[in-house]
Amino acid sequence: MKFSTEKIENSQIKITGSIPSDDFAKHRDSALRKIAEKIKIDGFRPGKAPLETVAEKAGEAVVLEEMAHMAINEAYPKIIEDEKLNIIGYPQINITKLAVDNPLEFTIVTAVMPTVTLGDYKKIAKEHVKKSKPVTVADSEIDDALLEIRKMRVHQKMHDDKVEHDNHDHQAIDEKDLPEITDKWASELGDFKNVADLREKIKSNIELEKRGKAGDAQRIAIMDSIIADAELDVPPLLIDSELTRMTSHFQSDLERAGMKIEDYLKKADMTEEKLMSGWRTEAEHRAKMQLVLNKIATSENIEPDADRVEHEINMILEHHADADKRNVTAHVELVLTNQAVFEFLESQGVKKEKEAVTNKKEAKTDKK
Repeated sequence: MKFSTEKIENSQIKITGSIPSDDFAKHRDSALRKIAEKIKIDGFRPGKAPLETVAEKAGEAVVLEEMAHMAINEAYPKIIEDEKLNIIGYPQINITKLAVDNPLEFTIVTAVMPTVTLGDYKKIAKEHVKKSKPVTVADSEIDDALLEIRKMRVHQKMHDDKVEHDNHDHQAIDEKDLPEITDKWASELGDFKNVADLREKIKSNIELEKRGKAGDAQRIAIMDSIIADAELDVPPLLIDSELTRMTSHFQSDLERAGMKIEDYLKKADMTEEKLMSGWRTEAEHRAKMQLVLNKIATSENIEPDADRVEHEINMILEHHADADKRNVTAHVELVLTNQAVFEFLESQGVKKEKEAVTNKKEAKTDKK
C-alpha cells in the first residue's frame, strides 16, 4: 500500500492512498459472503448461495464497492498507526478509482486533535461541586406518586374489563373509584411488605431519579464553564460527525415510534439539510465538549478499566454480531473514558472536603 499525508486547514489531514490490485482482490470472497447475508436469492437461505451466484445477482459494481470498504477499513488503522496520528471523529472517505484488476485509489480527510488550551478545570469543577445541594424527597411527592399508581391500577382494570372511560384518560378517574391504600393493596402491587415499605421504595426511586437529573445538570454546567474558559478550534469534520450521529439517533427514535424520517420531514415541511442546519450549534458544542474531555483524559492519564471495556464490547457484539469490532471498541473506549473524566472532575470538590476534614482532625490531635 502506498499513501501520503497532507495537513490541511482546520486541524485536518488529507490521506491519499493506493492499494495494489492483488491486495484489493483478496477481499472479494469476504465481500461476497457479507453481501450474501443481505441479498435474497431464490432457492437459497441467506448466506448459503454459491459466491459466484451472489456476484451475478448483486452485480460487479456492488461487489467492488463492498471490497473497497473492507480494504480501506483495514488500511485506515494501519495508516493512523504508521503516521502516529491523533485522530478524532469519523473520516470522510472518497474512492477515486475502482475497477477490476486495478489498484484501489482513495482519499481520506480526517480531523486530528487540535491545540486545546484549558483553564483551571479542576478549580471550575470544584466550585460547581461545592454549589450542589443534597437531594431530598418530600412526603407530598410520594403521595403524588401513590395517587398516580392508584389511577393506573383503575385504568388497567377498566382496560381488562373493556370498559370505555373518557378515552382511557386516567386523570379523569373519580376519587371514589380509587383503591384504598392498605397493607394488603400494597403487597398486591409487588415485592412490598406493607404501605410503609411501598412508600420507602417509592422514595428511593424518586431520589434516584432526582439524583440522576441533578448529576446530569451538574456535568453540563461543569463542561459549559470549562469550555467557556478554554481556547480551541473545532474542525468542521468533527461538527459534521456530530451532526451525522445526531441525525442517526433521531432516525432511530422515529423508527421506534413507527415513523420514517422521510414521513417526518414531509409532515414538518422540512428538508434533512434544514433539520441538520438547526442542530449545527448543538453539534458544535458537543464537538467542543469531546475535545475538552479528550484533553483532560490525556493530561490526567485517565483510561477506562480494561476488563470493563472488554465486557462492554462482548455485550454489544453478542447482540450485534455483524458489527465491526474495531468500531465497537473505539465507541466503548470513548464512552467509558468520558465517564471516567466526569468522575474525576466530580471528585475534585469531594476530595478537597475530605482533605479539609482530615486536616481539622489532625489539628485537634496536635492541640491535645
